Amino acid sequence: MNPLAPLPPDFSSGFASSSLAVVQHMLDASLNGMIALGAIRVGGEAGTISDLRLMMINRVAANDIQRPLSQLVGQSIKTALPRLSASPLYDRLVRVLATGEPERFTFPYTTERSESRQFDMSLTRITDLVVVSYNDITDRYLSEQINQEQALQLRFVTDNALTAVALYAIVRDPKSNAVVDFRYELVNRMAERMVGRVSAELIGNTMRQAFPGIDQTPIWPAYIHLAETGETLQIQNHYTQHNLDIWYQVQGVREHDRIVLSFLDITELKRAQQRIERQNDEFRQVLDNALTAISHFTAVREEQADGQSGPIIDFVYQSFNRASEQVTGKKAQNVIGRRMLEIFPERRANGLFDRWVNLVNSRGSTRFQYQHEATGLWLDMQAIVLNDGFIQSYVDITPIKQAELEQQRQSDLINSLLSSLPVMFLLFRPVYNGSRQTVDFEVQEANQIAADSLGYRIDELIGKRLTDISPTIKNGPVYAEYVKVVETGTSTQFERQHGDQWFQISVVKFDDGFITSFVDITESRLYRQQLEAMNQELLRSNDSLEQFAYVASHDLQEPLRKIQSFGDLLDEHYADKLDDFGHDAIGRMQSAATRMSMLITDLLAYSRISTNRQPFQPVDLDQVLTGVLGDLEVRISETQAIIDRTPLPVIAGDPTQLRQLFQNLLSNALKFQPPASEERTQPPHIQIDCQQELIDGRMWYDIAITDNGIGFDPKYVDRIFQVFQRLHSKQAYAGTGVGLAICKRVIDSHGGTLTARSQPGQGATFQIHLPG
Repeated sequence: MNPLAPLPPDFSSGFASSSLAVVQHMLDASLNGMIALGAIRVGGEAGTISDLRLMMINRVAANDIQRPLSQLVGQSIKTALPRLSASPLYDRLVRVLATGEPERFTFPYTTERSESRQFDMSLTRITDLVVVSYNDITDRYLSEQINQEQALQLRFVTDNALTAVALYAIVRDPKSNAVVDFRYELVNRMAERMVGRVSAELIGNTMRQAFPGIDQTPIWPAYIHLAETGETLQIQNHYTQHNLDIWYQVQGVREHDRIVLSFLDITELKRAQQRIERQNDEFRQVLDNALTAISHFTAVREEQADGQSGPIIDFVYQSFNRASEQVTGKKAQNVIGRRMLEIFPERRANGLFDRWVNLVNSRGSTRFQYQHEATGLWLDMQAIVLNDGFIQSYVDITPIKQAELEQQRQSDLINSLLSSLPVMFLLFRPVYNGSRQTVDFEVQEANQIAADSLGYRIDELIGKRLTDISPTIKNGPVYAEYVKVVETGTSTQFERQHGDQWFQISVVKFDDGFITSFVDITESRLYRQQLEAMNQELLRSNDSLEQFAYVASHDLQEPLRKIQSFGDLLDEHYADKLDDFGHDAIGRMQSAATRMSMLITDLLAYSRISTNRQPFQPVDLDQVLTGVLGDLEVRISETQAIIDRTPLPVIAGDPTQLRQLFQNLLSNALKFQPPASEERTQPPHIQIDCQQELIDGRMWYDIAITDNGIGFDPKYVDRIFQVFQRLHSKQAYAGTGVGLAICKRVIDSHGGTLTARSQPGQGATFQIHLPG
């Protein structure tokens, strides 16, 4: 039986009165507020609802309304409760009467005494009545708000940590109860950035769903071991799957059926360590425990007589994670709840305490680097205010700081070198217009000599535009060269005149600008001009010498040929009329003419080595040697000489000159043997050897020609390569004294060297050193 249904019309008033009393008693027994409202319609039962009539109200509701029942029952809601009828609740009541669909919702309402209350409300239609059942949930609502605020605070802590943090629910196999996966429940911002995904893509999914194949990586067994045993996890891992390439330090703990993993991205640290290891053997050790330490502090303030908060006199530890334990050597249970200055009194003297006080008073955040006095460790510290305290996090950056100091030392060394070198250095960066087109260049760095040369102090030169230094530079080709280097990255060198000075300019691309160096070459350029003038004079001299050589070879040889011819005629036609003196005179004349002809020929050959130089071409020295030995075949046969040879290389040179070189050296080796009058113990023996060596990326050849001849005194080693210098009389050994001078000039023209070593009676070795 519905206690709120309309009463039959034939009920006696007494019976109806007693029944309504029973219903009212039942409503009053409810702990919830309950109100029954009937529709007031315009135009009959099917008409539009114009108001609602308060049919029944229990004591809880009357208490909340703070009006007696007699002033409420039977009254319209717009008359009795105008503020409530003007609220959104009225529209919901009408909608339930109209549709019959029940509703349940939380309704905020401000009472007559301006108290904000929250109600859990249920609306149900019974015939033409709407029954309101509600419960005051203000206390529960406020409790939930406090819980949400605490959750936000926790989220704030994790999201501002320097480490990535994730909370997982352990997923077990229902049959074996073995750990098979981990489901994401919480992910902080650092974790989102580390994996490149937002929390919505992770929360609710398991680790294997989010990162397929992770169970095949070395880190997976460590996660399983953590979940199974509860042993704290600390490990470094290099993750290279799912388009990631990161190094991170992992710390994990288990709490009941959940694990918390904190990840510290140490990719840059690892890369910095690798760079340091390549540059300097001193930095070979890597950090394997660089986890971020996190602590939460609340302020301790001096008590004031008026009850107001006084100045901060200390901070109390509210949290202290394991990384903090590792850095400080203190255990969390011995730190949490105690004061900072009680545990670390030195923080007042080193300025850290004052820094934290200023941070809390300014309501801001801070980040700085700090060197720990006791350990010498460099820490990257970050802190942010939370309520009347702050959260502090720090990470060990000692290797990075040491690298920075080393880089600074190297930078200082380079700056010192640049300042001491007699070379001007300038670093320019481009100046762009709105379309990102280069319109000028600006000095970013310069050494002292560059500033002095340009007439500026260094601080005045830095920031100056190129067109300010040289207003007309865009009119010439130099500016275009600068732009070309920046756009193409191709380095260039050129010479440029500035006033009465000449500079050798080198330009190389650096970052998005360029570095240019200037070397004053004024003196070298003047010397080069003088050298060019001397070369021109030498060319003219060579032309004259060439003409003289032609005259010498033609005009001087012709009279000698006539002398020889007439001598032959005299000896042939008048031999019977000449006495012994006449025959001897003619013989001496013929011999002198022959020697003169040979001398002229050798001098002509000597002069033509420099004046008639032909472009170098590949020359097979093995073939040259074979040809020379063929020319000397008769002499070799007569002397029964022994020739030992090794293969010779192909080099770039003049084949005619190189043939003359070997011809002269081998002829001398055959000629300068003991006289026939002396007893010979062995025939001439000539050894030709070749070795090669790589010098500055170029192949060089050492060719040695060794004989067993008469040799010479080492003190004459320089004299033998001079023109007309002989160590023996022409009666003992024929020749003009020009042969070795020709050999020396041939070697010089090929960029090599020719040396000799010998001892009297022990033969001689001529050493040829030629480039390939």
